[in-house]
Amino acid sequence: MRNNRKRSYKSPSRLRTDLSQRMPILAIAAATLIVIGSILFDHQSIPQYIQLLRALEEIRTHIHELEQRNAALRQEIVRVEHDPLKLEEIARNRLGMVRPDDMVYQFVVPQPSLETSAP
Repeated sequence: MRNNRKRSYKSPSRLRTDLSQRMPILAIAAATLIVIGSILFDHQSIPQYIQLLRALEEIRTHIHELEQRNAALRQEIVRVEHDPLKLEEIARNRLGMVRPDDMVYQFVVPQPSLETSAP
């Protein structure tokens, strides 16, 4: 059996007409792709925006940690100002102060002398 379908043959003038009708659509599609590409891959683009958002989150986390540290230091200042035991602890540990009736032990590590090592 023969195929009853006719093959369509387009004349060159008809091809030009089809192409001229599709040209504005193709131009708009190409322009759209160029604009989207420049938005996505430009140096001021979405990847840089995402990178800036990550940096902003890191900075906010660091600020939060610093605020907590400041709050702890403020509490310690209040304790030093109002708690005599805390003040004494700091004086003993950091400044090496002692009470008049305390006995101080000092351990000295002997340094090797140069005379004993010479032949």
